[in-house]
Amino acid sequence: MGIIGILSTILVGYTRQSSRNLLLSSTEAKLISLFSRAKFLSIETFFDQLDNPPVTKKTCAYGVYVDYEKGEIFIFQDRVTINVGGTTNECDGTNNQFIENSDDAKLQGELDFVKINSTALVINDSLDNKLVNVVFIPPDPDVIINSDEGENSADLEISLLDGSNSFTLSVNNAGQIKAER
Repeated sequence: MGIIGILSTILVGYTRQSSRNLLLSSTEAKLISLFSRAKFLSIETFFDQLDNPPVTKKTCAYGVYVDYEKGEIFIFQDRVTINVGGTTNECDGTNNQFIENSDDAKLQGELDFVKINSTALVINDSLDNKLVNVVFIPPDPDVIINSDEGENSADLEISLLDGSNSFTLSVNNAGQIKAER
């Protein structure tokens, strides 16, 4: 009976750690997909607006915003209100970042955000090169990191609460998205 108890205790501990590592890996995959989706939406929007010009609000870019306080990472539309007459390029006045309560729109679809499970994971907000937002501007897409055209790259680090495992997601100004453990 004692051997079964010891083996059961070891198995339960191993299962908990495995499930946390699985959650970390799942979050990593979701975030890579989220950033790739934002880049794709940016390119798609460019071609869609060529055929169907917007009437009131124009989407100038798509981006990803990291809300460190709420533990959310989501895709947003960087939008502007179209001027009457629309003779100038309205997107020249955009700010290349997410601003709440502005023309910018947070996407609400299931594939458009990742909520970090705060009971098992934590976002490291003390990185020197931390990622706040990245914007993909069509048609290339051009990439602007943290609203700074001179920024070369930024990182987002997520780890288990106990610090035993983590990954760092890096985005550079060429639009490359890379995760490292």
